[in-house]
Amino acid sequence: MREPNSPQRNVRVYRLNIFGKMRMCFLAILSIGVGCFLFSMTPNHLSPLWFEIFDLAMVLSGLYFAAFAIRYCVIFDAESVTVAGPILSRSLKRSEVSGRRRIIHWGSSWLDYDVLEPTNPKQKNLMILDDVGFNKEWDDWYLRLPNLNHPQKSKIYFKKMGMHRQKRIKR
Repeated sequence: MREPNSPQRNVRVYRLNIFGKMRMCFLAILSIGVGCFLFSMTPNHLSPLWFEIFDLAMVLSGLYFAAFAIRYCVIFDAESVTVAGPILSRSLKRSEVSGRRRIIHWGSSWLDYDVLEPTNPKQKNLMILDDVGFNKEWDDWYLRLPNLNHPQKSKIYFKKMGMHRQKRIKR
């Protein structure tokens, strides 16, 4: 229960949408199923050790995917943005975010994610999956950030890359 004199913080928690949860559950079932199937195919544990380690890794990755579907969320409040996964969480102050970047893998839209890059290069990026159900408040803040995918639109990008790479891009 909050204190009567404390200011109320406007905290938003965004979780995976149904498509993201279904994808993670599918990967969990697939990994656990393959791991259990391969383990059951080894007679009396006569297989090499690496094979049994692979079976165990498949089952553990399936458990990770299941935990990911349940626990992954983006916490957005007045001071910071936090991405909480099944094991770790990472946070950036909103004032420390230098821009946003879109990462696209293999031309497939279901592996895409967004990255919030910090102004301090020693800090790590925040990776945000596409399958999070954001609202208008998030979109308004996020779209105001500089787009680091388009160097002509962002001066921060050139500061990070250095002038020698800037000349190569212009060619």
